[in-house]
Amino acid sequence: MKKSVLSLVMAAAIVATIGMSSIEAEASIYAPDQEHEFFLLKEQEVEDADYSILFVGNSITMHPACDYWWGYWGMAASKPEYDYVHRVVAELNNTDKTVDYDVISFSLWERDNTRQIAISKLDKVLVKDYDLVIVQVGDNVHHVAHYKSDYETLVGYFKDKYPESKMLLVGDFWSRPGHDAIKRP
Repeated sequence: MKKSVLSLVMAAAIVATIGMSSIEAEASIYAPDQEHEFFLLKEQEVEDADYSILFVGNSITMHPACDYWWGYWGMAASKPEYDYVHRVVAELNNTDKTVDYDVISFSLWERDNTRQIAISKLDKVLVKDYDLVIVQVGDNVHHVAHYKSDYETLVGYFKDKYPESKMLLVGDFWSRPGHDAIKRP
């Protein structure tokens, strides 16, 4: 599936999941979380928002600026408005409700031997409720011996933390036999 079609399909899935809602977030506040070894993009709070979304993912969702990457947005996008998070937000932009959203760059979870440690660090920053949690990880997982059980633990964490939330599990960008099958309920 072409990348542009994939972005539209994901945006349509989210619109179908949450209904018609608009984004009224202003300037972003980027807060690198050095203590927890991942980055949290905290959009400016939208007071009394009708809907809230948490995007959790690897560098496709958001990557911090560094010597090989020039901004706080999803890799493979030349500008923030071209990454999948901002495309989803743009799709929701012309509707009649307000949406508050946050983004966690969680590639730490994909590293071998750190998955359970990474999950335990989320509690310190996830202090509000979300109506929708979108999980996009797995592209950088190369050691798959425990991937299925670790992925189920990650999804279980969000289900336990947000039992009333809907979840959208995003497949891998790259074709990898077995990875997407693990993400299907």
